[in-house]
Amino acid sequence: MAVMPVGDVAKVTSVGAEEIERIAVDVGEKLTAKEELPALDVTGKVHGVLPKIKSLGKYSKDELEILLKELKQSVQRRIEEASRLGRDRAHGQRIGAEQDLIKAIEKRLKK
Repeated sequence: MAVMPVGDVAKVTSVGAEEIERIAVDVGEKLTAKEELPALDVTGKVHGVLPKIKSLGKYSKDELEILLKELKQSVQRRIEEASRLGRDRAHGQRIGAEQDLIKAIEKRLKK
């Protein structure tokens, strides 16, 4: 915890209640905002940052069902490409990450 110099206390106390509320709302929105879910593109694969398993609770059942369907298609497409083009470490890691997310979504949807 940082120690505030005495001169800075006056600066903090001079901030109005409206400003404090605005800052709190901004921070709250950032903490609760859900990331946009990745989606299939024209290549038939899901690209972009995958949501963290811990954050799946932020999404609706419908959103998760759509993502699940698209991830399954993406994994199938990636496996087909790997068979055709040969193994690649980064692609294998992405397939694994998508498969892990599929398992987590299926588990969450069973609840």
